[in-house]
Amino acid sequence: MAILVFLALAGVVILVVGTLAGWAIAVSIGGPVVDVTPEPKPEPMDRTPRFASLADQMADVERNRD
Repeated sequence: MAILVFLALAGVVILVVGTLAGWAIAVSIGGPVVDVTPEPKPEPMDRTPRFASLADQMADVERNRD
């Protein structure tokens, strides 16, 4: 039973050390694992109307009637 506990603890140690070593290698090769660059701020919303007024639209409808 003691051998199984020892093997389990050794496996956990190997996993932790391997994970940390892999992370250290990845950071040394490719920079930080997490991208910490800030996102660009969105453009301020344009408040200008996108469409003609209702009266202009109605006038266009009347002009385009055949």
